Amino acid sequence: MAAGTTVLRLIAGALAVLLVGGFATRAAAIVLGIAILAALPFSASLQVPLLAANLGGCAAMALLGAGAYSLDARRHGHRVIHVQTRPPDRGGAD
Repeated sequence: MAAGTTVLRLIAGALAVLLVGGFATRAAAIVLGIAILAALPFSASLQVPLLAANLGGCAAMALLGAGAYSLDARRHGHRVIHVQTRPPDRGGAD
């Protein structure tokens, strides 16, 4: 095992701990996604689908952010998106 892959595994392990705790979720997911992309050339052919699935999970966490019970939610408050439906504008009296 090369020293580069050992460093990538240590970085990925530390970032996975941050993601499990929900601390700095978006930043950790982005950096973990970059580490996964860097590990792809060193992986075996059977590991590529698993790494691709992990990369998709990192993208989802980077876009969606932390959950309701994460450390980020406790620090910054839980974000809620409210969608209000309105009837379509039919024109008319202004």
